[in-house]
Amino acid sequence: MAYLGGKTLTQLTLLAKGLSATRPKSLFQMISGMGAPLPDISAVTNEFGSFTGLRNDYLFQSIGEKGINEAHFRDLARVLIEPDWNALDLGANLGSHSVLMAKLVPGGQVFSFEPQSLTFSLLQNNLLLNGCGNVHPYRFAISDGDLQVLTMEAFSYAGDSINNGALRVSARRSAGDLTISKRLDDLSLPPIGFIKMDIQGSELKALKGGANLIARDRPFMFIEIEEQHLQSLGTSSKELIEHILGLDYILFRIMTHYPCDHICVPAEKIDAFLAALGTSYSYPLERIEGRRVLLTFARPRDQNYQRLDVIG
Repeated sequence: MAYLGGKTLTQLTLLAKGLSATRPKSLFQMISGMGAPLPDISAVTNEFGSFTGLRNDYLFQSIGEKGINEAHFRDLARVLIEPDWNALDLGANLGSHSVLMAKLVPGGQVFSFEPQSLTFSLLQNNLLLNGCGNVHPYRFAISDGDLQVLTMEAFSYAGDSINNGALRVSARRSAGDLTISKRLDDLSLPPIGFIKMDIQGSELKALKGGANLIARDRPFMFIEIEEQHLQSLGTSSKELIEHILGLDYILFRIMTHYPCDHICVPAEKIDAFLAALGTSYSYPLERIEGRRVLLTFARPRDQNYQRLDVIG
């Protein structure tokens, strides 16, 4: 017999009948057992566009307060991405980066991937609000396997502040969203000039599943590297960085307090990259070039490495 939230389907049916005689509740509220309200969706309009999101979500609040999430990404995209490029947004979330890139590539296309169901609906709504006809949204998790059923971490919408963007693919079964995985190499994509990747520890799997695309197009890549997310899926910052270096890329860590973002540049395009940035990019960069690295963390549970040494 199937169980939901510790109750059988029969028990839930009886519970629902009893509740209908008193106060109506949604199935979401009955299963949670908390009687919590459904998520509160808000809207904001600024110089970058119009966006909807959960009122108490960190990323949506950041859009409301700062205009766009991650100014260091905005400034990089503006000086690096060409108008006729095609781009990938892996881990699109609410779509603030997709909307930005859509405006930067009027002659190209953006392919956006977001596996969480409610977040994906908000992404679709934001693309509609901003008239992003050149963005193609997909509710898939990008990984190294095709058509695998993946479980996202369980999520609570309650509280004054939540961080929906921190959810990742769960290494074990949980009560979160189910989604299926796709490999980039199994998609019929046009030539890709730029990839943004922020997928909470699945970055190495995504790169392995897109090995042919990366070899074919040699795109610039913007990748977030977070140790605890990577460890949860059986890898590490060291392994991810060394994998990218092994693809004949040069990395630049963007020296912000948080997060730990890196620009990944094909070695053969390094001169063009440095010329494009010129003096227009104000964020300091730490260059990483070699094959093997040693990472030092200030504390055992830190997401960001404190120091990187090239050892080979």
